[in-house]
Amino acid sequence: MVFFIKLSLWALAFVPLIIAESVFFPFIFGKVVMIRVFVALVSILFAVHVIANADFRRGVYGRLKLVAKNPLFVTTTTFVALSIVSTIFATNPFRAFFGDVERGEGLIGLLYFYGFFVYSLLVFEKKDWMWFFRLNLFTGAVLFTKALVEISEGSVRPGSFTGNPAFLGGYFLFVIFAALASFYYSKKEPIWKFFSAAMLLLGTIGLFLTQTRSAMAGLVVGVLALVIYSALHGKAIVMWKGFSLRTVAFATLAAMVVVGSLFGTTKESPLWQRVPGFNRIANFTLMDATVQTRLISLGVSKNAIDPQKNGMQKFLIGWGPENFGIAYNKYYNPEYYQYEHTWFDRAHNKLMDVAVMNGMLGLLAYMGMWVSVAWLVFRRKGFSFDMMAALFFGGAFFFNLLFVFDQVSTIIPLFAFFAFLAYVSTVEDQLPAGGKEKKTQVMAGVREYATYGMFGAAGLFFTWALIFWTIVPYSQMSTYLTAIGTKNAAGILQNPEAIFEPYTFAQQDIRGHFLNVLTQYYGKEQQLTPLIDDSIRRMEELIAKEPTNPRYFIMIASAYDRRARAGDGLEYFKKAEAYYRKAAELAPMRQDVMYAIAFNLSFQGRVDEAIAVLRTVLTVDDVSPETHYFLGAILTEKGGGDYREALKEMEIAMSSPTYINFKDEQTVNIYQLFLKRTYAARDSENFLIVAKRLEIVDPPQAEMARQMGDMVRKGQWPAINFD
Repeated sequence: MVFFIKLSLWALAFVPLIIAESVFFPFIFGKVVMIRVFVALVSILFAVHVIANADFRRGVYGRLKLVAKNPLFVTTTTFVALSIVSTIFATNPFRAFFGDVERGEGLIGLLYFYGFFVYSLLVFEKKDWMWFFRLNLFTGAVLFTKALVEISEGSVRPGSFTGNPAFLGGYFLFVIFAALASFYYSKKEPIWKFFSAAMLLLGTIGLFLTQTRSAMAGLVVGVLALVIYSALHGKAIVMWKGFSLRTVAFATLAAMVVVGSLFGTTKESPLWQRVPGFNRIANFTLMDATVQTRLISLGVSKNAIDPQKNGMQKFLIGWGPENFGIAYNKYYNPEYYQYEHTWFDRAHNKLMDVAVMNGMLGLLAYMGMWVSVAWLVFRRKGFSFDMMAALFFGGAFFFNLLFVFDQVSTIIPLFAFFAFLAYVSTVEDQLPAGGKEKKTQVMAGVREYATYGMFGAAGLFFTWALIFWTIVPYSQMSTYLTAIGTKNAAGILQNPEAIFEPYTFAQQDIRGHFLNVLTQYYGKEQQLTPLIDDSIRRMEELIAKEPTNPRYFIMIASAYDRRARAGDGLEYFKKAEAYYRKAAELAPMRQDVMYAIAFNLSFQGRVDEAIAVLRTVLTVDDVSPETHYFLGAILTEKGGGDYREALKEMEIAMSSPTYINFKDEQTVNIYQLFLKRTYAARDSENFLIVAKRLEIVDPPQAEMARQMGDMVRKGQWPAINFD
């Protein structure tokens, strides 16, 4: 049975390859299901074997006593315990516990990762770890091959089976570590040594193909860590023709300085623009949108954990797992909108993620895990190849996490790394001369029953969570997407329980998608009216259960807006306004929420109020072109003789290099109206501005606008029928 436990744990080396097409976020949730299936299976086999086999039970208890003293085990367990506390007191406990489909984390996800950490630490021996690393090398080879295919098909930054180049780059850091470990431990197996060496090279190339700057910078930090370790411990290690490892380390450092200097002085060269990875580094500036959004996010995160603003509870234990978005929306910085319009649910800095979601206590425990890595590496006297490899990955991946966040493709490798390091630094270091681990000979009754209870409870929990909190949401998503994909609306109405009941963490995606799809048919297909009404009702149920996400309120408000515009009655504009106002309470500084309120007011005929809302937005953000555009559009709608302010606002927006939606029908109509008004007023200055703009935004009428501009320049104002 132990073999099947190990086999199930080895299977998780293939997690990054799994994709589930029949659910939302197929690159994520398929991997989540695989993790939970195999951890649940391991938990059942483990519990049964602990109860049925006294030798195994004593061995597990002895291993537990040993690793319980390991600082990495202690800090990891402490972090999980504090996450439980954070979940209990979370702003949205439901999301804190279950997480969401897009990330597959939450407390329940963390417990599965921790389960893998504990089970692998308790049953894996050195040879088992080597097989786990080798299997990850196979996974890396498949990911690398798929990345090459994507590049051949025109992809600039491949994500392979992870779906995201940032996560793929992070995983290739683990591949490099696995290749180093596998190479070292395959001393009498030339085939594995060759394969490991090959994957060391391919993993590095693959990392550069992703063009993920954080992973590439992490690689440099990891190599520097190798150099430092080799300089400290490599004096007695002879590498080649009498050269010590320390000498090689200093030579490597010198080479890195030379290459870095050469790159720094020639980065404008076209040569670097043709090298994947180096091209993005060469074009890097602190004004990059990605850099600016991350800097802004740091400030928002700082406000979220400020005890003077939120109290000591959130400072110490945070807002709760998967509750980062709630804090981020509350303290949203309007400058962010100038660079990106997405809704952040992560800080793109793992330390700030932990600080906001788990508080300062959680951050201390998390940092304790990484400090433990360094302490365990440098604690061992003399040179150790596996400790050197561990230092490489620890430094590289930690630095990478300062600019991104981890994901299921990289979290399992990370917990595997922690478990492996805890093993080699505690279990292996304390093996007796014969190489066999001593088993506890006698277990007191209380301890024996405690062992039964602990692993029995873990088996029940992971199995229960797999069935009801993983398979059920999977089935709901699959059933819904199949029905929507085949346009089987009747099927949804006939069997709604299979999709909407029970309420699971997948319901936010199902009900949100359901609402957005159905509201497109307002006023178009009367037979869908019952389904449309049902989609609104389902979304209102969601809001009642989880009233902390402003996007939910915006979605249902948009649905009511559409319904009102389809002719169902002006009272629906009022309902939409109420929901928009609630969204604004949760995200008071987000421009797009205020835009929605302004347009809703204009639809109600309350144009002056709409204009006032947009002018308020300008007081906090007068840079984003959208604010100027929408203000200009509504001022134009108001009409009257004074078009000058409206035209001024439109031109500010249209002249912005970041505004790209300038050839749409609404823009053409607005400028055609300006053309009529400026012509009627004999306003030559503004007429020429409008005519020039129409040449750009209305290509079919460009020649006519040009001719009219020529006439006005000559002072000619002939009668023109604009209709």
